[in-house]
Amino acid sequence: MMRYLRIFQIPAFARYFLGDTIVRLVEQCVQLALLWFLATRGHSPANLGWYVFWSTAPAIIGGPLTVKLFRYWSIRRAMVVDLVSRALGYGILTEIIAIHEDAVNWTVFDGVAFLNALTFMVTNAGGPNLYVHLVPEPWVSTALYSEQIGWNLAVLLSPLLAGVMVSHVPVILFVGSAAVILVLAAFNLATISLMTKGTTAHSDQDSAIISRPIWRLILGNPAIWISTAVFWGMNVAQGMLVVLWPLIVSHDWHADGTRYGLLLTLEASGGFFGSILLPVLLRKGSAIHRLLWSDAAAGMVMIAIWNQMDHAKWILPVMFVHAFLAAGAATWALQIRYDGAPSQQRPALLAYIRSFLQSAGPLGAIIAGMGWRSTGIHRLWQEVIVLLVVFPVLGLSSYMLLNQHKTCFPRVN
Repeated sequence: MMRYLRIFQIPAFARYFLGDTIVRLVEQCVQLALLWFLATRGHSPANLGWYVFWSTAPAIIGGPLTVKLFRYWSIRRAMVVDLVSRALGYGILTEIIAIHEDAVNWTVFDGVAFLNALTFMVTNAGGPNLYVHLVPEPWVSTALYSEQIGWNLAVLLSPLLAGVMVSHVPVILFVGSAAVILVLAAFNLATISLMTKGTTAHSDQDSAIISRPIWRLILGNPAIWISTAVFWGMNVAQGMLVVLWPLIVSHDWHADGTRYGLLLTLEASGGFFGSILLPVLLRKGSAIHRLLWSDAAAGMVMIAIWNQMDHAKWILPVMFVHAFLAAGAATWALQIRYDGAPSQQRPALLAYIRSFLQSAGPLGAIIAGMGWRSTGIHRLWQEVIVLLVVFPVLGLSSYMLLNQHKTCFPRVN
């Protein structure tokens, strides 16, 4: 645990971590505020659904575009431009909200959502690749763990902050403040002192980031493709849960938004504490072994509410435990991908894998949305359980079968 704290004594990493975490927190708060604003002002569930689609789906093709961008620009420059472009998008929304106070210009909102999602992978994939230029090599694995802590901290705090502020702060102030904060974050990132080797852009020969070698690298490393396949299946289930949770709370529990907020907060807190404690508690064995066992355990935990989903007293604590176990697995998955790629190919590999994983959420949401009326919530819930249990178990079985190739599985000490 002390190692996590000591890494913040490195000024460059501390500045980056603080700026990145604040940006994630602010953007998640803004997204929640915008969803509430559009739901109450737009009066169009269909248009709101398309807005959510444009807020997520373009990230799928954003990965390959990010790889091309990293090919010609340094990672830091690309991330700075991304932050500034998103700030401009929020600035446009601020102007539109001021002009059209009583109506919603869906075209502009969808356009900004599309552009933000399209460049989502620039920061998402670029951040982990900056760590080698922010901290000494022995500290890189600790930096990767810290990234997961920052993500989960933002997820934990954003529903609470947005829920309290959305009733007291005008949405135009929300969005305008986000634009200013992103500009400040871009300045912070641009002025961080990097190690000498991290100040130049990647050449074509050094990067080697065309898609075919990257996919060959993924398929040739069992640790990478097993962990990726497992997380893709579980992300489909999580995409379904995004749609199912508000329906369960309102239709089955007959509860208000407070209970829904409590559910999200418990889930986020489980992820936050899991990202901190689980890597400390489980230190033996390969990263892939720990990942698959924790994922399998997380899926098994969900079986506890297979026939008890009508009762909040069962779901709330189980979701905390599930998120706790899954958060540790996410940390090890990132470590596996980072260690499994040569340094020149690492930016491309992370971008492609995260784009692939991003495709699972919208797919799960579509399945849940289409199946709500035709198959019913209990049937959909069974499908969620199958995805959360079967994929980790299959991955664990694959690991057992391929265990003789021990060199393929990176270890984290």
